[in-house]
Amino acid sequence: MRIQTGDYLTPFYSDEALALQTRFFDHFLRGVNNGLENELCVAVQVRRPEGTAWRNAVA
Repeated sequence: MRIQTGDYLTPFYSDEALALQTRFFDHFLRGVNNGLENELCVAVQVRRPEGTAWRNAVA
């Protein structure tokens, strides 16, 4: 799960988001062992006065 701030399109169409989606589908639909299962399950982008920061956690 990934929660981020900003506009509606960035979470789906940025280069970083497209790369993450490709890894997800490769792993779960094609069975590619790309290390996705070893990463943390939740990523949340938190707004701060100096910008944003990511926090990761296990669900």
